[in-house]
Amino acid sequence: MSDNPLVIDHIFKSFATRETLNDICLSVNENEIFGFIGLNGAGKTTLIKIIIDLLDADSGQVKIFGQDHKNPKSRTNICYLPEKFQPSTHLTGIDFLKLNLGFHKINFNLEEAEILAKKFRSRSKIPTRKNFKIFKRNDPENWSYGKFFNQK
Repeated sequence: MSDNPLVIDHIFKSFATRETLNDICLSVNENEIFGFIGLNGAGKTTLIKIIIDLLDADSGQVKIFGQDHKNPKSRTNICYLPEKFQPSTHLTGIDFLKLNLGFHKINFNLEEAEILAKKFRSRSKIPTRKNFKIFKRNDPENWSYGKFFNQK
């Protein structure tokens, strides 16, 4: 294996009796852009999760910049944004912020977070509790997003 940004070598993955990935091999060279295209269930997300060590392959090897993908340092310069972002239900909002700031070695500051949240609310059209209008199901006039977000 080389020090290419990404090398995938003979990856296999099955779920129960369904073989999802069968002997996947590929190498992404420096300055190349690579994408996965395929039908739902073809294994695109499974392979990405294996690459970033969110899922174990049954066999095979992945290297990121020459390092084993299971080494957290190998993933320092990459990121993953899932199609459906779902933060852990076990974390509070503040815990989630602390966790993500910790990835960047930044300490959480509650006072600073509250100041930023107030600035954000004042610049956005996101309704707050005091201007949040209750919509009734039988009143189609109030179903438009425009009326919802442009309230005074």
